[in-house]
Amino acid sequence: MLRLYRQEEFLKKRTSCCAYLAEKPSSGFATLLIHFKQNDMAESHDFGAEAEDFAARYLVSKGFCILHRNWRYGHKELDIVCTDGRVLVVAEVKARVQGGFPPPEDLLSEAKERLILEASEHYLYQYQVRLPVRFDLLAVIKKGTVLDLEHLEDAILPGVE
Repeated sequence: MLRLYRQEEFLKKRTSCCAYLAEKPSSGFATLLIHFKQNDMAESHDFGAEAEDFAARYLVSKGFCILHRNWRYGHKELDIVCTDGRVLVVAEVKARVQGGFPPPEDLLSEAKERLILEASEHYLYQYQVRLPVRFDLLAVIKKGTVLDLEHLEDAILPGVE
């Protein structure tokens, strides 16, 4: 389900924070900051899930069959694993609000690449995959209420530093 935040929803959350402070003035500014931070973290998680849903729908529209989403091996995770029947694609989804710094494609660190490659090895072994594997990056950028996606094929090249 695609969830877009409207201005009135945002204002309602902020108003509830102000009402909370008015009801408990002795709670102080630190409590209010914690309350805002919890809301921001929840919104960030919701946006991340929204971006992954959007990316999965994009891949399906391009003819891919989604095999797994958020597949885990220990603390390592593969966002989307899909195939078009000829190649297995392991897709990492990165999301940002327009104007956010750095751009989503710059968030794929060497450490994250290593985790993706290690998880992929376990995935290939567990499911006995015999297809060539490609590692893509799907960069989702939110521009107001619109989501934009950039698909970077071969974003990770195993064995290339």
